[in-house]
Amino acid sequence: MAALTANEILKPFYSGDMMGKERYHMIIRKIENNEPFKMNKGGLEMIKFKEESSLRILKSDNPESIHNHFKGSSKPFIFESDVKGVNPFGIRQLEKTAEFGGGGAAGKKIDPHELMTAALILQHGRSGGGGVPTGDYMTLQKAKSSIKTLQSYARSIVYASPNRADTIKAFTGDYANYAKAISAANGFLRDLAPNSKVHRVHATGQQWIKILAKYFAINQHEYFGDKDYNSSDLIVEVARQDRIKLFVGISLKKKGIRPKEKDPTIINKTVLGEGGLLTYFLGEEAKKNGVTRALNELYLSRSTFFYNVIAAALDPEDQETQRSTMRKLNISNGEREIPAVKSSSSMRLGSAAMKKAIVEREKRVAEKNLENITDYLTNLKKSVSISRNVGKKVLEQAQKLGQKEAMTPALKGKWPPKKPVFNQYFKDLNDILLSPGIMKPLCIGLLNIIFKLDLRKIIKDRSRYSEEFAFTLITGAGDLTDDGIQIQSAGVIPERNSTSLLLKQTTDPNSTFLLKKPPGEKQAFERGSNMAKLKYDLFLNGNNIAEVEIRYKGAITAEPQFQAFITSDFKQLLSAREPARSVY
Repeated sequence: MAALTANEILKPFYSGDMMGKERYHMIIRKIENNEPFKMNKGGLEMIKFKEESSLRILKSDNPESIHNHFKGSSKPFIFESDVKGVNPFGIRQLEKTAEFGGGGAAGKKIDPHELMTAALILQHGRSGGGGVPTGDYMTLQKAKSSIKTLQSYARSIVYASPNRADTIKAFTGDYANYAKAISAANGFLRDLAPNSKVHRVHATGQQWIKILAKYFAINQHEYFGDKDYNSSDLIVEVARQDRIKLFVGISLKKKGIRPKEKDPTIINKTVLGEGGLLTYFLGEEAKKNGVTRALNELYLSRSTFFYNVIAAALDPEDQETQRSTMRKLNISNGEREIPAVKSSSSMRLGSAAMKKAIVEREKRVAEKNLENITDYLTNLKKSVSISRNVGKKVLEQAQKLGQKEAMTPALKGKWPPKKPVFNQYFKDLNDILLSPGIMKPLCIGLLNIIFKLDLRKIIKDRSRYSEEFAFTLITGAGDLTDDGIQIQSAGVIPERNSTSLLLKQTTDPNSTFLLKKPPGEKQAFERGSNMAKLKYDLFLNGNNIAEVEIRYKGAITAEPQFQAFITSDFKQLLSAREPARSVY
C-alpha cells in the first residue's frame, strides 16, 4: 500500500459521509476520536501531534499552510507512547488506507485532467489567446479559489459522461492535475491568432463522430478497422476572423516535471487479437481469415511458453515453489490425501518403526503429488494451441500464480527461481516484427497511427464547407512540489508540421525503415535482461523518430500492447526544419 503524502490530503473524498471534504479532515477526526492509524511499515498505532499548532493549521482549511506544514521532511507526529516526543515522524509513515482514498468506494479513482484542461481553454480562450494568468495559481490559496471558478466553466463543456458531476467535484484539491492542465491549456492558447476566440470545447473524442461525421469521419481505416481514425481527447471550436469555423482536435497527454522525465506514450494499441495491429500488418489473408499462419504460430508459442512456466513451477526440485503453485492452482496435495502416521502401542514415537513409517508416507505423498500434477498438466496441455481462444485457458491458469510474483519475472526468464524458462514467446514475436516482410509495413503503420499521417491525404478539401479540422498533440507538464505549483512549457506537435515531413518520406519508395534494439538494452528473452518487454528504436531514413515498446500493462490474460514515445531527436528535427507553432 502507498504512503500518505501532503499532496494527497489536499484532495477530496468522492463518496461517503465526508464526500467533498478534503482528506486532511480524516486526520482531524481520527486524532480527536483517539482512533489508531495504520503505519506504512505495518501495524496499527495510536498517534498524536507533537505540537498543538498542527491541529489548528489543519482546521484553518488553508491549503498553503497545510501543505507547508506536512510536506517534505516535516515531522509533526509522535506516537502516543512517546511522552517526551523524542521520535517525531512525517506523514509518509502513515499508510494511504481506504479511509484516506487508498481503496474502496472512498478511493474511487477519478482523473480530472482532461476536463480541467478543457475548462481552462474555454475560460481563457473565450476572449482570445494568451494563457492562464500566473496570479491564478501563485499560491495554493489562490489556486483553490481559481479551481472553484474553473468548476463553473467545466459545466459548460460538452461532455457526455455519466461521471461528469463526480469529475468536476474531483477538481477540488487536485493541484497536481491542475498544474498539468494549466501547462496543456497554455500550449493551445498561445497559438490562438489575435482575432480568434474559443467558441466551444468538447471533452472526449466520442463527440468527434457527432460533430464531424458528415465531412471528416474515417470509420474504415487500414490500421483501425471500424474504429474512428481521428478521435481526439478534446475538440476545440475556434471562431476566426475569416468566419471559417475551425475544429482543433487535441490528443492530450500529461507528465510531471522531474528532470529527464520520459514523455507519456502516444499510443496504446493491442499487438495480437482480432483488432491487433499485427492482424493488419500481416496482410490481406489476416483481414479475410482472422489470423495468418504466423499469428497461429505465435499463439502456439505463447500458450507453450506459459504452459512450460507452470510445469517448471511444479517441478519437485523446488518443493517450496511446487507447494505454493499447487495451492494457487488448486491441485490436490498428497499431504491431505495420505493419512498421517500415528503412534501406537506397537509403534512408539521416535522408534525405528515410526521413522520407517514416516519415510514411507513421505514417499507415498510425493508419488501422489506427482500423480495429481501429471493429471493436471496432461489436461492443461490440451489447451496449448494455435487458437487464441483455446490457449486462453493456459494464460488464465498462469495468471493465478501472480503477476508481480511470477509472470513478470517469468517474462524476464527469471522464474521459477530454480528452473527459469526461456521466453521463446517473445523471441518468436521479435523475429516476426523484424522479418523483412513485416518491418516496413509495421513502421509505416506505427508512424501513421502516432502522427495521423492520413489526415493530410484524406481531408484535403476541408475548407469546402467553410469548416476546417486540425490535429495537435499537447503534453502538459506540471506538478505540486514542496515549492508549490510548478508549471513547465507544454510539448506541442501540430499535425501539419509533423505530417508534412513524415508523409513525404513514408510515401517515397526509396525511403528506408528500420526497427532496431536500443544500444545497451537487452530484450526480455536475452540472457541477463531485466525487462519484461521488447524495445525498439524506429528509424526513418536514418532518423530516430520514435521509441516503441511491446509489453503487458497488467495481467497476461489481456493482450500485450504497442506503446510509442516520440524521440527528442525527432522533436529537434522538426524544430530545425519547420516552425514549431501552428496558429489557429
